[in-house]
Amino acid sequence: MKDSEGIASMDTAASIADLVQSVLELQFKYKFPADEQFSKVISGKFGAVFSTTNLMDKYKNGTDTVSDWLGVGADLATIVAGYTANPFVAGVATALGIASFLTSDTAKTMAGIWLDSVNKYGIFDTETGQLILPPGILDSFLSPDGPDMSNAENQASPIIIDLDGDGIETLSVSSGVFFDHDGNQFAENTGWVAPDDGLLIFDRDGNGQIDSGSELFGNNTLLKSGKLAANGYQALHELDENKDGQLNSHDAIWTSLRIWQDGNSNGQVDEGELLSLEEAGVAAIGTGYSTSQYVDKQGNAHRQTSTITRSDGAVGQSADVWFAANKGYSRYTGDVTLSAEIQALPYIRGFGNMTDLHTAMSLNPQLIALVQQVVADPMAAKASGLIEKLLFTWAGVTDIAENSRGSYIDARQLAVLETAAGRGYRNTVNGTVNPLSSAAALLQDEYRRFAAYTEACLLATTVYTRDFDFIHLQLSHDLSGLTLNFEAFEAHLNTLMQTDMGRYLQVSNVLYAWMEYLPSFADVRVRLGIPEALTFTGSDNADVVTGKNTNDVLWGGKGNDQLKGGYGDDTYLFNAGDGQDTIIESRGTDTLRLGEGLLAEQAVLSRLRVQGHDSLVLGFRDRADSVIIQGYFGLDNYQVEQIVFADGTVWDVATVKAMLLAGTEAAQSLQAYREGSEIRAGGGNDVLTGDSGNDALYGEAGDDTLDGSFGNDLLSGGTGNDLLKGGYGDDTYFFNAGDGQDMIIEGSGADTLRLGEGLLAEQAVLSRQRVQGYDSLVLSFRDRADSVIIRGYFSLDYYRVEQIAFADGTLWLPEDVLNYIEHNISLPAMDIAESTADIALLKQEICQFLSSGDVDDADDAGVAIPLATAQTTAESWRTAVGY
Repeated sequence: MKDSEGIASMDTAASIADLVQSVLELQFKYKFPADEQFSKVISGKFGAVFSTTNLMDKYKNGTDTVSDWLGVGADLATIVAGYTANPFVAGVATALGIASFLTSDTAKTMAGIWLDSVNKYGIFDTETGQLILPPGILDSFLSPDGPDMSNAENQASPIIIDLDGDGIETLSVSSGVFFDHDGNQFAENTGWVAPDDGLLIFDRDGNGQIDSGSELFGNNTLLKSGKLAANGYQALHELDENKDGQLNSHDAIWTSLRIWQDGNSNGQVDEGELLSLEEAGVAAIGTGYSTSQYVDKQGNAHRQTSTITRSDGAVGQSADVWFAANKGYSRYTGDVTLSAEIQALPYIRGFGNMTDLHTAMSLNPQLIALVQQVVADPMAAKASGLIEKLLFTWAGVTDIAENSRGSYIDARQLAVLETAAGRGYRNTVNGTVNPLSSAAALLQDEYRRFAAYTEACLLATTVYTRDFDFIHLQLSHDLSGLTLNFEAFEAHLNTLMQTDMGRYLQVSNVLYAWMEYLPSFADVRVRLGIPEALTFTGSDNADVVTGKNTNDVLWGGKGNDQLKGGYGDDTYLFNAGDGQDTIIESRGTDTLRLGEGLLAEQAVLSRLRVQGHDSLVLGFRDRADSVIIQGYFGLDNYQVEQIVFADGTVWDVATVKAMLLAGTEAAQSLQAYREGSEIRAGGGNDVLTGDSGNDALYGEAGDDTLDGSFGNDLLSGGTGNDLLKGGYGDDTYFFNAGDGQDMIIEGSGADTLRLGEGLLAEQAVLSRQRVQGYDSLVLSFRDRADSVIIRGYFSLDYYRVEQIAFADGTLWLPEDVLNYIEHNISLPAMDIAESTADIALLKQEICQFLSSGDVDDADDAGVAIPLATAQTTAESWRTAVGY
């Protein structure tokens, strides 16, 4: 290659040619017409009129220039996207979509580390013909991972021969070798033999390749009985015709055996790697073995060991080594022919025994129809059940009965995980294949992660393509490698943050779910600057959006959604037009943020029972939008601690509670809170209800109903004909002159009726009447319309009010009332000597009720004066104690 001045730069050209060659290998793998599609893409995107062949001819002849290569590779991402018909965000751009979070120099530096690795290793997996970002990217940097139910296990065993006399050496599973041990057309990520030792093989089909573990000698070797060998030496033993414990030239199979020395450790037989036993210097191989517990530093278990005899008579080593394998990380090895119809649909990488989605569609036309349905409305796919149906069909588990794996998990979901993990599940408690409840919960969580990953892949390649198109992967100016240009993407996201926060969060959410199956994900998230707060978004449908036990951001979008934040300090977003959403909180300091147009002055708060929970409803005048915070008044953990409006107005829990208890001139239903509340109803015929705390309920004007419920409550009906229900606890009722005709219904406790100024004992008239079927006490006053009925006073003791206290200190107890009604014994009059003591007692009771502390005797006079002159009895008690 020559630069603009004709100076040769063949090394640079070679590195770029490797990238183009990878595309050609991809083309060959998928049986595309040679040159046609690749050339079409180049011409269509860049105006180039030459084919791939012409370009390569220029390179070979040394006549290619910088301009030629820039014409082909200036935007390599677009070439790949067009060539494979896989939108680039599904492969490279989504995985590198970290630009949305690159807001610091540190984050950008760490992104550079990722980019350097891309430059070093390239972007194609030539074995599978797949884009390897994020699946397959940089095995030594960030190997992809998938749904799994365990760590790597030692599952596949071949016999290894020590060729160089320094012991049997292996490579770890992290070395990036793939091999199809079990012959299911999926090459699994596996431990492997080191380059200076070899595998004993028998090329059974004579094709010059070792296609699976059946052509090695190990636990995947088929015996003459039709069963699999327990280990490699058992397979050797039945080939030992004279049963002398040695395989050698006296056995017919000897000349057909080979040693595979995989010099480049790629899991494939390359030229010169198959050695005859004579070439390898091996004269005999022992078929007997000793068991071993040795596991080498690479994680591979040498479970059976034996010896070989070299051509010079020296004794060497052999071992049946059980390789560690990650069966969830696999590559499909079968032939693939992709139609144009499939190429136009989204691509998702495969895991375990699940092929990539394109390959799966080529094998199952029913899957094509399902993917087309998803593409028609991707945002609705989850809610409609299409994502799950797609997963079941993709994994081939649709015919499995839902309850066939016990009662704790959907058997189809478990089968999806097993297929994706490349291994079956077995209960370690009882040895069955059915998970118990605790294991089922973990498996279900893993299934939800995998389903979310699948949905994110589909969204990234459909709904959000235009967002990730702002990211460009392109050749550097000196053509030495690839560079990532995210300036346009950052600018786009900055615009979204100002104009469309919802879409900004959705894009981030798709990226997060896409990266679920990268190992050490939390570490990657930190290195790339992805914030710990996760974003979970819904669609225009009725969604259930669930966060994790972290600081999450949840937005349901349009539709009547259910948002579950879980643990952590969560933020909920709600915009005008989002419908009727329900928030279900668990713990943390949480925030509801409202969008433009939802103003505090338009907000309407109400308290309703929703799904059996004491809940807050936030609505808006002249709008159908609303947010329910389920259980807001039940437990503190269920609360959203702040409601923040777009204009900066903030309502905390105390503000919300106070607003809901504010009285008006209209009829209201107001309910106290469990910690105890003071409610002043104002005008109207109100209903005031206490809770478990000590409540102070003031009906004020109107015919009100007051129900103290639990606790030691204060009830004052005010003017109007009121119904006062003390409920449980030691309750105090206040009744003033002019308050009308009130009725008291008691439940239990030591209760008191306190009468205000002007209602004197000598004016009081007691009578016994049947009221609402109850034997009741009626207290009225001469020359006044005021009266108080204590319903059931004479029926049961706990219906009584234990004390009737007048403002002048006169106190009537139940025995006084009974003596008067039943025996005409005079009621007690005010005792001046006891009056001061009564006032002190009253003060003590009110102080205790209001939790205002100890009483100072010096304040007695200050109490007596307002008691004698106050116009409102309830207010006089409060003023007397300085409350």
